[in-house]
Amino acid sequence: MNLQDLSNQLDSLHKGFDGVKRSFNERRGSRFIEHAIPRTPVDTGLSRNSWHKEVSSEKVRIYNDAARGGADSYASHWNYGTSRGIIGTQTMEKAQNLTAQEEGDIFSEEIGKAWVDAQK
Repeated sequence: MNLQDLSNQLDSLHKGFDGVKRSFNERRGSRFIEHAIPRTPVDTGLSRNSWHKEVSSEKVRIYNDAARGGADSYASHWNYGTSRGIIGTQTMEKAQNLTAQEEGDIFSEEIGKAWVDAQK
C-alpha cells in the first residue's frame, strides 16, 4: 500500500464518520433502553413500554413518557422519588452507568466497520 492509497482510505473513513457517529448513538441508545426496561417498575406495563430514543449523528435523547406528564410525570416519580419520602429507583442513572461501561467497545466496533468499508 502506498501513501496515496492510505490517504484515499483515510478520506473515505472521514467522509463516513457521520454515519459512524449515528450508528454509535443508535446502538448506545438501544443498549440504554435494554438496561432500563428490566429496571423499570411494572404494574400495568405503561412505564416499561414508554421508553423512546431520538438519534442523530451528534446525540441520542432517551426519555420515558409514561403518563406523558412532563417533569411531573409518573416516570419522574418512580425514577427520582417524591417529596413524601418515596425513594426512587434511579433507573435512568443505573442504565446510564451500565451503558457507559460498554461505550468503548461499541465505538471500537463501529470504527472497525468503517475502516473495513473504507478499504473496499
